[in-house]
Amino acid sequence: MKKILILVLFGIIGCIQVQIVPEDQRKIEKNFQFPNINKATIYNKSLLWVTTNINSKKNVIELTDKENGIIVGNGYGRYCDVLAYCTEFDYKFILKIQDENITLTYMNINYLIKGNNEAPIEIKNELDAIERYLTPQTNRLISYISN
Repeated sequence: MKKILILVLFGIIGCIQVQIVPEDQRKIEKNFQFPNINKATIYNKSLLWVTTNINSKKNVIELTDKENGIIVGNGYGRYCDVLAYCTEFDYKFILKIQDENITLTYMNINYLIKGNNEAPIEIKNELDAIERYLTPQTNRLISYISN
């Protein structure tokens, strides 16, 4: 009985904290600098890392433009909360490389629903959880480019 009461309280508290993120803010954007590494090296390392480390139910790479330093692709992830409820999602990523800098944007983040359907993730807590899921992946990319 106590367990049920605790779950109900967590549910009520969780509902109170729901914040809807405006559509134009439903993205995760990070900027990184790589002093003394040229644009071509950053681009080549990024493309190699993405093709060997990102999983997707779609084509991982959608567009590559070496001259303009752009890589666009798709990714897939799955995370579980403290109650072991798991969420599958997909996303688009854009890598923009300029000189010794990268802007990495994760966007079009959607729940994956049975039957190959998608629904936008618009709740702040969910987007925060996805950012926590994507942060180690982003850090591995940055480490790979730096070395």
